[in-house]
Amino acid sequence: MKKIIALIIAAAMLIALATIGASADDGHYVWNHTGSYAEDPWSDSFRIGNEDPTTGTIRFKTDVSFSKVMFPKIWATPHCVVTLEVLSGGNSVFTGSFELFNADNNSGDVPNVEVDFGKTLPAGEYTFKFSVQNGFYAFFAYGSGQLPDDYIENERGHAMFGLWTTDSGNGFVSLGVVVKEKIAAVFDGTGSADPQNLSAGAIAVVVTVPDGYKLTQIIGQNSPTWSNPGGGSDAIAEVFAWKGDYDSSIDGTLLASAEITDHADNQDAVFVLDKPLSAGQYLVEFTATGDKAIGFWTFGAAQEGALVFLKGEEIDTFFPKVAVKLVLSDEQPGEQPGEQPGEQPGEQPGEQPGEQPAETGDATMIVLIVAAAAVALVLLKKRAF
Repeated sequence: MKKIIALIIAAAMLIALATIGASADDGHYVWNHTGSYAEDPWSDSFRIGNEDPTTGTIRFKTDVSFSKVMFPKIWATPHCVVTLEVLSGGNSVFTGSFELFNADNNSGDVPNVEVDFGKTLPAGEYTFKFSVQNGFYAFFAYGSGQLPDDYIENERGHAMFGLWTTDSGNGFVSLGVVVKEKIAAVFDGTGSADPQNLSAGAIAVVVTVPDGYKLTQIIGQNSPTWSNPGGGSDAIAEVFAWKGDYDSSIDGTLLASAEITDHADNQDAVFVLDKPLSAGQYLVEFTATGDKAIGFWTFGAAQEGALVFLKGEEIDTFFPKVAVKLVLSDEQPGEQPGEQPGEQPGEQPGEQPGEQPAETGDATMIVLIVAAAAVALVLLKKRAF
């Protein structure tokens, strides 16, 4: 009887090993954003061509080997040819080109653009260098939940992308640098809502300045003037300490302010504060001061905890596309590099949105061995009767 049981367990273990080999990870994407991409080519996208230079770079570090890269959406001139060169240690390890054309709508707006390197690149630090022909453009979709600036160094805007790997690992890791200056979006938003004209009433937002940095500018991204061709699109930004509610905050001391005049349509509205503000939470209120239109493009939704006020009343129907310029403070050390905001050390930062991490071979073996033991026990009991 003991021999029969031993044979059964041995057979079950062989089946488990075979199953583990068959179900081993055939590959998955690790992403430099934890959320989904935004259907918005303008606010914070990585752009080459059009009014921007025809070349641009993205630098990152990964702890997994990879053989392909995926961009969830690129908006481009029809038949735009994008050249991607991958650099490692100053050396070119891949160069290839792809053409962007969507035959369904006769445009260059293409989803799920995948570039296969034809080989596996080892874990390490890399720079993606993109270029387009003169007269063409390509805008790469950004996404929600982007990794911190010490993970991804974008030459302009930011692009969401995934690396195809068969390895386990975090996917993206810190470059080990403290960023001296950075532009950070106030809201991690998605979707679109109607543009908001400040002439209809003051708009206020709550912003957070992280430890180690000072707030120097507040930026309305591509702020519209409703095609006003001349001057008069003027506004002021006033900053107060955030005290937990609008009324208490606005009744407090004015800490800093900035004014813009004759703003040009769909350009960044850069409010340069008259003095920098250290780490903390602030209420920033924007008010039109001219006789012409000026306002914000907006998101339709934003991350939990986002606060917006229209004429002093909290609303959740739109979230202005605004950003802040942060400068490393001389008064205290910079942020601790390498930790994702709101994330525990060791968490996986790069799973494809909606995708579950692959099960490990060890877990599969345990399940099958337990099942084999159960089968052996049943057979033993039957033989005893």
